[in-house]
Amino acid sequence: MHANQAVPAHWLALTVDGSRCGWVDPDTARCLVRPSSPFQLDGAQLALAPDPGDRPARSRAMDWAARRLREAGIVREWRSEQLDVHAEDGRIVATIERAACRALGIETRSVQLNAFRPDGSLKPEWLGRLERLLAAADKRGMIVNLMYFYQGQDELFESTEAIHRADKGISARWGFMDWWKSLPRAKAPWAIESRPGWG
Repeated sequence: MHANQAVPAHWLALTVDGSRCGWVDPDTARCLVRPSSPFQLDGAQLALAPDPGDRPARSRAMDWAARRLREAGIVREWRSEQLDVHAEDGRIVATIERAACRALGIETRSVQLNAFRPDGSLKPEWLGRLERLLAAADKRGMIVNLMYFYQGQDELFESTEAIHRADKGISARWGFMDWWKSLPRAKAPWAIESRPGWG
């Protein structure tokens, strides 16, 4: 499921600890209920049932789900990065391998994963995080490889126009890097290259 798209009517709610936390298509649901499985089909939902009772146990069940989807070829990448799984009321009910979030329709909330809003504008909080990262890396003599776009990121934008808006907006942000290079503490050489192809 792509970001900002309406959930298809035939998809099932993924429920953990009695609350919806994602959406799955019927094929994914069938994959996850094959024996032996901690998940059950219950009407229009795929539920982790019975509930294990605590977050670590739920996280182990979600990890099992991610690995089964990987074995089935539904999840093709593996990031070895755990993200929080939020219930509808905001509670963190488990963690999940990042690569499985899309297949399970789980919303990702980590600021560092994406610099852009769905409309293609840059997130101010991401720029603030970048500034702190550059400062910490510079103190340690480290080089930062900064990547604005990555594989699959088009799914985070609400439209093709938003992708073009993000690409065109990048050129205006090189001034941020010029400002950083002007600081006395910045000792490492910077090699910044803007490549065409998106706009």
